[in-house]
Amino acid sequence: RPTEASSFLIPTRGDLHFYDAWARRILQGQLTDHQAFYGLPGYAYLLALLYKIFGYSPFAPGFLQAMLDAGTALILYKLGARLFSAESEVIGPTSPDPEWNFFQHNRGELIGVIAALGWGFFVPAQAYSVILMPTSWLIFIFWFVIWRLVRNDRAPALIECLLLGLLIGITATGIATILFLIPLVLVALVIKAGLGKEFRSVLVAALLLLAGVAFGTSPAW
Repeated sequence: RPTEASSFLIPTRGDLHFYDAWARRILQGQLTDHQAFYGLPGYAYLLALLYKIFGYSPFAPGFLQAMLDAGTALILYKLGARLFSAESEVIGPTSPDPEWNFFQHNRGELIGVIAALGWGFFVPAQAYSVILMPTSWLIFIFWFVIWRLVRNDRAPALIECLLLGLLIGITATGIATILFLIPLVLVALVIKAGLGKEFRSVLVAALLLLAGVAFGTSPAW
């Protein structure tokens, strides 16, 4: 049929077709075949939910993923503004050149804008944001977790550690690469809380993080 021949509509082969066909089976009531999942199930169930709400079309998932892609650009801007701001390090003597002074005091914002624009014009990101693949979700959540870790000088609160673990776990049911964030979060807890001074709080935060990951991934295992 014409719709099946169009590369801009429902895919007919490859990973895109795999997720689409799986989501349609879920919509038809086949929630599970009572065996181990052939692939990571999270994205297929998310697609089924979006199909249920907005109708059977790739437009709604693609539009939502495009919004997530824009959110990634915003997070990159915030990271640049935070990490390279004038307050993040001691500024030297004032220069007689007003343009240089402007750059020094607005360095973070300028770097953040460059990073966001770079992401906005990154063609692979544009492509993955409009196809039926979980890549845009992974990238947005990855940088969102990074942003939560570096947005201030304090370690995340205990409840935030649990929620971050839950977010990582749920995301892992769709694309397991997100699990590489776990060591990074644990290192951030140790560095920011101070292992020698706050050993007990670091241990509790780490356990809550891992508990959230375990609970988030539990539907897949």
